[in-house]
Amino acid sequence: MHRLHCTITLFSILFTVVLSAQKKPNVVVVLVDDLGLGDVSYYRKAHSDTIIVETPAIDALAENGAVFTNAHAPAALCAPSRYAIMTGNHCYRSDAPWGVWGSYEKSPIKKNLLTLAKLMKQSGYQTAFFGKWHIGGDFLRKDDPSTIYRGSRNKPELDVDIRKIVGGGPRYQRFDYALSFQAGIQDVPYAVYEDNDMMPLAKDSKITFISQAKMDKIGVKLDKAEGLGDSNWNPHDMGPLLVKKAMDYIDANTHKDKPFFMYYSALAVHLPHTPTDELNGIKIAGTTPSKHLDLVKELDVQIQMLIDTLKSKVFMMTPSLC
Repeated sequence: MHRLHCTITLFSILFTVVLSAQKKPNVVVVLVDDLGLGDVSYYRKAHSDTIIVETPAIDALAENGAVFTNAHAPAALCAPSRYAIMTGNHCYRSDAPWGVWGSYEKSPIKKNLLTLAKLMKQSGYQTAFFGKWHIGGDFLRKDDPSTIYRGSRNKPELDVDIRKIVGGGPRYQRFDYALSFQAGIQDVPYAVYEDNDMMPLAKDSKITFISQAKMDKIGVKLDKAEGLGDSNWNPHDMGPLLVKKAMDYIDANTHKDKPFFMYYSALAVHLPHTPTDELNGIKIAGTTPSKHLDLVKELDVQIQMLIDTLKSKVFMMTPSLC
């Protein structure tokens, strides 16, 4: 996570959707990492006549909901902010006040802490997490399956069994369902987890060493370390995969007895900047002045896809933006 040129490092969108026969609203929180204030055209229009990329989906949420113009991230870095948002505690109350940066580091969320997922479950919600976790987790050692792996971030970590999350991940924080990337697309493991198990990206997927040389072949510059991952790992495809899985969840859970709480932690717009070629029939890669802004456009399309899926199921939506 790099410092930004503006005053916020994380950007969140909240919208609630109400079924006619359901008293409690469904709740969707969208968390975005490394999105600058000037990246969103709604905010940019208030300060500049020059709009580089339009964000119509986010703008529509702002125009039809509540906008917070004096809201700030808990910290100037994403990992401690993620802890604070998930627990409601200041990051300096954590055992890792500057954040947990490695996927194989112990989660700073203690078992007795009330998390967003626990709170929503207590309120009668089914809970789901989608996207970048980056609050630590537990994996077993390959050479000693009875031991949790803890390794250095300064060299490739090869002695870890990445097939299964055994602690600290979103399912261990009372999310009923999780489609998670333990470090987003920026770091190891380069894999996707459905609940606690590694989800193969293709039928022929296997665990392999993801090297910079391998990523060079698909035009990707690794943001962090080389290491283990899915042999079909391609970060260009992960945003579309994430939003499709979230849409499937909405389709499957909207009309259940319990309302749902979805925490959608977007992979965009953090490094590596790997926009998809096309999403929902809209061209993305190469359509703006930079790959960062391509990802801003992709993010906006993702949000519109979520909104369209929600609108197909519900009658009323109340958004807010900060």
